[in-house]
Amino acid sequence: MNFIMRIFLIMVVVSVFATIANEVEAAPYKVAEVYTSMRKQVLNLDDKLIPELKGEPVWAVLMETGREDEAISVVAVADGTASLYYSTGGGMVGLGKKPDIHSATLSFLKKSTSFLKFMKRVEAFPLPKPGQTFFYLVTPEGVFCYEANRNDLGRQQDKLSALYYAGHELIAQIRVADQQRKEE
Repeated sequence: MNFIMRIFLIMVVVSVFATIANEVEAAPYKVAEVYTSMRKQVLNLDDKLIPELKGEPVWAVLMETGREDEAISVVAVADGTASLYYSTGGGMVGLGKKPDIHSATLSFLKKSTSFLKFMKRVEAFPLPKPGQTFFYLVTPEGVFCYEANRNDLGRQQDKLSALYYAGHELIAQIRVADQQRKEE
């Protein structure tokens, strides 16, 4: 094997190991295939498939928080749909028919538009590590992201703390509806 071929093979091996290391570091917890699939659907929304998105400045918001054993994603879509996903595969999808959830969904979306100026456009969508919260805004111009420390958001020490609290209001409404469903 000549010298150039050896160098090429070394570069390929190094590239493969670097890719594997980045994927492992991106998700320090179990990630179910169903979670990855649902997340991908939201991050690739298209107003041709969902006409209610036309004219909206933000089509969807994902607020994702990394915990020690999983990531949690709360999703609000401009058609009024809300979902709560767990990277382990559980969750609640297609919510938003209940007035309180619908209202919290639209409030979260509306609030998100004023924070778009703090976000950067992204092509990759890593999951947050434990202690981090990521906001992904899906817009007609692409997906925008903001990364923050969860504790800073909770202590109102981050410029997106108000959006974090709006996301938690949506989570609270989803949990109330889930509890009511269980009691019926």
